[in-house]
Amino acid sequence: MALIAGLADGTIDTLVSDHDPKSADVKRLPFGQAAEGVVGFETMLPLALAQVHAGKLELMTLLRALTSTPADLLRLPMGRLKEGVQADLVIFDPEKPWRISQDDLVSSAKNMPFDTLPVQGQVWQTVVAGKPLYTAA
Repeated sequence: MALIAGLADGTIDTLVSDHDPKSADVKRLPFGQAAEGVVGFETMLPLALAQVHAGKLELMTLLRALTSTPADLLRLPMGRLKEGVQADLVIFDPEKPWRISQDDLVSSAKNMPFDTLPVQGQVWQTVVAGKPLYTAA
């Protein structure tokens, strides 16, 4: 709840995923021996949008925290639509209901606590350097 409050009031201005997929072999161990982390890259947007739908966070605040602010912190010209800047986009429907399924993940890792969770907000396509990289089936 502190993370959401911090994003909403501007104390926190960046939201990122540490995308480092791990195989099931290194995750299916006793907790103290298992590799850290869960799948987050493919679930971050719909999970964050839950706070927008709940009225706890403005959509544009969330989108800035995921795009332009991280780019600005790293002094990268991307993170926004602008002439002369690489066209990296995520086309999504913020209202589309669906259910997270580890079987549908594109990532090589499948470990997460959100399997079967109903969410709202689905990515249709990602575009990197102007070229489609992912398109939903």
